[in-house]
Amino acid sequence: MTVRTPRRPHGDGSVFYDESRQRWGAVVELDAGPDGRRRRAKVSGATKQEAATKLRELRKQVDDGHDVTQRGMTVEQLLTTGITDVAPRKQSPTSLRTNRSLVNRRLIPALGSLKVSALRPEHVEQLLNEAAASGSARSTLSRMRWVLSSACKWAQARRIVTWNPAALAELPPATETKPARVTRALNEAEARQLLDAATGHRLAAWVSVAVTYGLRPGELASLQWAGFDAAAGTLTVGSALKWTPAGR
Repeated sequence: MTVRTPRRPHGDGSVFYDESRQRWGAVVELDAGPDGRRRRAKVSGATKQEAATKLRELRKQVDDGHDVTQRGMTVEQLLTTGITDVAPRKQSPTSLRTNRSLVNRRLIPALGSLKVSALRPEHVEQLLNEAAASGSARSTLSRMRWVLSSACKWAQARRIVTWNPAALAELPPATETKPARVTRALNEAEARQLLDAATGHRLAAWVSVAVTYGLRPGELASLQWAGFDAAAGTLTVGSALKWTPAGR
């Protein structure tokens, strides 16, 4: 049995006692949704005063224009929406594949059960510190924070949350993270040593072209005879091979 207090003006909300749950509850009538259906937002408390306090907070959020119907959204739901519906419109297939892996392997297992409204910079910093301790490169930590921050920014723009805690999280000190990989070109002696070692190997021509032209592996893998002009002595590079979930 549910006992309600005297009816209040429309939109102000009402407090009631739900005997089946033995808790006080409160409900606010909202504007109709995009589909035209009636919407409500509910809160509850152990006492009438607690429910009334939560009702005032809820009413303020509604007056400020926040989407209180999404108060229960979890970080997992937010990240899934971001990587499935939002990111494909803005990111390249390669970036999307990397970010999806971080979402599924790192972010959701660590933070997915939290409600978005409960997410704090400390949660993100703890995740980043643990990732650094396990040997993750600083670039990986930065990408993890960026992916989470982008999802929170999307939620903030839609008034699901009022701030972006991921953007305020700090990376671990550089001294505690894996140094970035240093890349450099071969010097002449090293290049000659590589060419000598490749002599007679089935990929000798591939190595020779790579060293003398400085092509990337993807560009080398996409070379075709049509791009080679023996008379003019030219080699045209017009594509690069990439692997995607759908194949080459």
